[in-house]
Amino acid sequence: MLRDIPRILNALKSGDVLYTVHAQQQMTHRKLTEFDIMAVGSSCVRTQWQEDRQTYLIVGYASDGKGAAARSIRA
Repeated sequence: MLRDIPRILNALKSGDVLYTVHAQQQMTHRKLTEFDIMAVGSSCVRTQWQEDRQTYLIVGYASDGKGAAARSIRA
């Protein structure tokens, strides 16, 4: 699992990400843009495997400097 993290962060930083409909809805609800998600990947301060959800949680900062998180379903 740890070997997936660099690949996930690189995808987030470059914007090479596919968003589920649910993810797009959550981004709209939280007023986050794709640029915010790219910023989270670039400023990553913590990653965590969430066994119950089978996802990675990536915590960093949005483009406005506020804390934000992204969740990766697949590496």
